[in-house]
Order: sequence, then C-alpha cells, then structure tokens
Amino acid sequence: MHVYSAREDQVDKLADLAGAAFENYPLHTAVKGLLAEPEKFSDWIRDLHGVMIRVFVRYHTVLVLEDQGKILGVALLNRRPPGLLEYLRYCRPLLGYMRFDRLVRFFSFTEAADSVVRKASDFQWFLTVIAVDPEFQHRGIGKLFLERGIEGYIRSHGGGCLAFITCTPRNAQFYSSAGYRIVGEHSVSLDGNDVPVWSFEKVIV
Repeated sequence: MHVYSAREDQVDKLADLAGAAFENYPLHTAVKGLLAEPEKFSDWIRDLHGVMIRVFVRYHTVLVLEDQGKILGVALLNRRPPGLLEYLRYCRPLLGYMRFDRLVRFFSFTEAADSVVRKASDFQWFLTVIAVDPEFQHRGIGKLFLERGIEGYIRSHGGGCLAFITCTPRNAQFYSSAGYRIVGEHSVSLDGNDVPVWSFEKVIV
C-alpha cells in the first residue's frame, strides 16, 4: 500500500468512493429534506464530494491510499477548514439538487459542526474527510491510512496538531483508540435533525 497526492483526473473516481463511504453519515443524511428529489440523495453525496475534492486538489491536500492499482481510500487535509465562499465557487453541480438558499443552509450547517473544534483546538492541520471504500472497511485499512498515510504526511511536513470532527459514536471510539483526544462535544440541527458532533485533536511529532 502507498499514499500519494491526488491528480485532477482522479476527482470523479475519488468522489464515487467518498460518496459511497459517507452515504449513511448523519451530517449528510440530515440534508435529505432539502433536496428537490430526495431519491437522488446518493447522487447528491457523490457530487458533493466531487465539489469538495476539486476544492482541495486546487487549494489544499488530497491524499490517496492505493494498493496494487486499486484505490482504497481518500483523505482531504488542510491547514484551515475551507470557508463557505470557497465551496460556493464550485457549487454549480449541486444546484441541480436544491435551491441556492438551501445549499447555503447546508454549508452553514456543516460550518456549525466545525465551530467547537475551531475554538477548542489550536490546530495546524485539519482533516476534513477520511474515507475508505466500503468494500474494504472494517479490515484495519482506515487505521493504517490514518497512522501511516495522514499522520506520516504531517510528520514529513514538520508535524503539528491535527484536528477534525466526527458524527458517529463508532467513529469517536475509533479515534479515541488511535490516541486522539476529545476537545469538545456538541450537536447541530438541520430541519429538526439533530446530529451529535465529537471534536478531536492529536499532536503529531
């Protein structure tokens, strides 16, 4: 297995992987009520990650985990969480799913999810997404990607404090077992859908 920086010609393939990995993620499923056609939720999640990956390829870091020519995972890493305006510049593919005002509400919702970690952690690195192909989940690949790939990349760039959020108890337990410290717990709400948020950090040396 090896980790490398993504190329622009990989965006669609990486979006397919990330979309499948996050199809049941509470922070994303909360948006279903905003979609003009809720049955297209799977397409929305894929295209949402396509937008995110395009932003990160251009302005931040996209890491790819590959083994024998098969892409197993993707991670979006940056020095600061992208702001709302940064995403909106690339949001045209998403406007086919919902009105612009609803899209702004969704991105504001995700920014609210990041609000506690931004205040509680003096981070130098922020992990916006780590996704493993669902076919290869629960095999230790996520931990390998996190420790050798993402943390290894940070070490090779001088180290520093890595922070991120997660919205499921299972993920929170996983990150705690990997040596990450909880710096905050809160919840965010979108149209009556309450989503728990755990904020984590770890100093990578």
